Amino acid sequence: MRIKSILTVCSVLVLFLLISGCAKPPTLEIDAAKAAIQAAKAAEADVYAASQFAAAQKALADAEAKVTGKQYELAKTAAIQAKEKADAAKAAAGPSKAKAKAKAEEALAGAKAEVAGVKEQIANAPKKADLGTLESDLEQVEQGLSDADAAYNREDYKGAASKAEIIKRNAAEIGESVQIALDTYAAELLKRQSQWYEGARKKQCP
Repeated sequence: MRIKSILTVCSVLVLFLLISGCAKPPTLEIDAAKAAIQAAKAAEADVYAASQFAAAQKALADAEAKVTGKQYELAKTAAIQAKEKADAAKAAAGPSKAKAKAKAEEALAGAKAEVAGVKEQIANAPKKADLGTLESDLEQVEQGLSDADAAYNREDYKGAASKAEIIKRNAAEIGESVQIALDTYAAELLKRQSQWYEGARKKQCP
């Protein structure tokens, strides 16, 4: 009985050694994962599905680390997961990019409308109103629209939206300053008119 047990243990050890000796790195799976990650990046998944793309890269790095440690089965599993994550990132990138494009278009339209509104506000302002440098400030802000349009045209939709939102915010701030200047002018004009009427009244009623 004891001899049989010893033989069984020896058989298991021999089988383990044979399996270990024949194990090979999962080259095919790792190459497939790398190709999937490259395809995902070409689809701009690194921009429009960033978290999923990062997960694929992490899984690939894990697979390569396990190959270094000769943990080939675990490496194979990690490589397969890396490919699956990369494929998912690629699939998600398209719809995400479409949403980013729509958001950029909305942001650009909003920025242009805000700039146009403030320009009209300045154009209709009384010439004697003290607007200081607000008109030139708006011109500088408006120049940024060219950069935002350029970003949109090269399909940098996130960049275009970000630039447009900044332009809209800056134009709105200038518009508020213009309104303050107009309100100040109106108050001063009303004050001068009141003083004139009061003076005229006193002359007529000594």
